[in-house]
Amino acid sequence: MMVALSLPQTFLAERFPQSRIVPLSRTNNCVYLVTNDDESVVVKLLTDSDIPVGYLAEVSEVIARRLPTQTVREIYGDRSAGPFEVVVTEYINGVDLATVLERDAASPLDGAALSSFLVDFLQAMADVPPLSPGFGLYKRTAPTFGTHREFIEHYAHRYWSRSRSFFDNRVQRTVDQLIDGGFAGATVDNQPFGVVAIDANLKNFIRTSDGSFAVLNVPIVGLSSPAHAVAAISVHLRHHRERDLFFDEVALRLPDVQLEFVPHFELWNMLGILSFYADRHPDRPETWRNFASPKPLRDDLTAHLEQHFI
Repeated sequence: MMVALSLPQTFLAERFPQSRIVPLSRTNNCVYLVTNDDESVVVKLLTDSDIPVGYLAEVSEVIARRLPTQTVREIYGDRSAGPFEVVVTEYINGVDLATVLERDAASPLDGAALSSFLVDFLQAMADVPPLSPGFGLYKRTAPTFGTHREFIEHYAHRYWSRSRSFFDNRVQRTVDQLIDGGFAGATVDNQPFGVVAIDANLKNFIRTSDGSFAVLNVPIVGLSSPAHAVAAISVHLRHHRERDLFFDEVALRLPDVQLEFVPHFELWNMLGILSFYADRHPDRPETWRNFASPKPLRDDLTAHLEQHFI
């Protein structure tokens, strides 16, 4: 009896005949390692229709001028492969930074080298041209805004509306007030706005088999401030010793960053992560964690508020 293949398996079997196909991740999109006698490639099946894959490839190309980056080789952007788009990239052997940090005791990082690499990444992102005018996320269907404050507050309200009910009254009131007033101070106009990696979680970077670092993927970018760019990384380094080294490197090499605004944008990013979990796993809030974090995400948000805003 023949078993019908799923659409992803059908595409992979037809595009890569006589190849070994191993699933790597299904956290959001489906990612596969495809190997044959000649080479290994990574195939990402993007179920998120908002991601403009052509621009994603352009971002990767620009970053690769400064940093080791997983090269994009092919794009299937017209959904001819089924109800998904496809990005085929080179394969880089190594372990993502989230996993490395979770194993930190057994596999310590060179914190100075990592900090330098992450600031190199921020500088590389500054070379990326905007996808469209206005502030916002560079997605096909995402709105754009005339001011930075409108952009930040729009998504803060959207993210918080999904996760607000999971917190007690004190946290609710604090975040409500910060969204309506706190972001106003962090979205002033006298900043050198530029393209920012909004989703810079540590699974987007890899420590290679030779101990160096490389960029794997930056799927969501947008126009925002230098403090937002820093916070999009630093929020994922919470509870790790590399965080202080990263801030030292930022202060040394990125003088335009207004560091006092970074906690505001760390809060914004935490609300975005909470929103993802509240939408996908509303029945399991106790399992919500940031990648590589030893602390539950709801507790982490409360601790962040107490440290900076209460």
